[in-house]
Amino acid sequence: MDAVVTDDMAGQMPSVKVVAIPEFHGRVSPVFDTCGQVLFFTVDERHRETKRLRTEDWSSVPRFQRAQRLRQAGTDLLLCGGISGWLARQILVQGVDVRAWVVGEIAEVLEAYQAGMLEDPVFNMPGCGRGGRQGWRWGQTGSGRMDRTSPRGGRMGGYGPGRGRRGRRGPRGGALN
Repeated sequence: MDAVVTDDMAGQMPSVKVVAIPEFHGRVSPVFDTCGQVLFFTVDERHRETKRLRTEDWSSVPRFQRAQRLRQAGTDLLLCGGISGWLARQILVQGVDVRAWVVGEIAEVLEAYQAGMLEDPVFNMPGCGRGGRQGWRWGQTGSGRMDRTSPRGGRMGGYGPGRGRRGRRGPRGGALN
């Protein structure tokens, strides 16, 4: 049987996504690479409904298999705290979007995601640069390269053209002339 597509459905992205969130004591786990449990939800963006699908024990899942496990689970988006660059790239290769440096209670994070409010500083992991990393997103750039971007338009580095703290100091911490 063929699917029926009406004019108002043509060209629209599906409104239901499978969202994975690593969990630790009811909150987003601080590090996805080593999390012990992942929660899976369906999020209907059109009707603003969220349903919990399942909880999986990932305590024995090695880091190199986590990206493939997300793909096998049909995941569209990973909302997580910290994540290594290597693992984030592996997940992107599997076709799963990554929204990193997110903190908070699971229910509040899901609600903020549906409302488009994950950029709010309350959901940014502290200690990740000036004012938090403001919700780094991993995704594809127009050139097809995987890139990490931020809302302020920055790339993977700091706030200026400098070499960082260590690049301008001598062996005993004094300034170089």
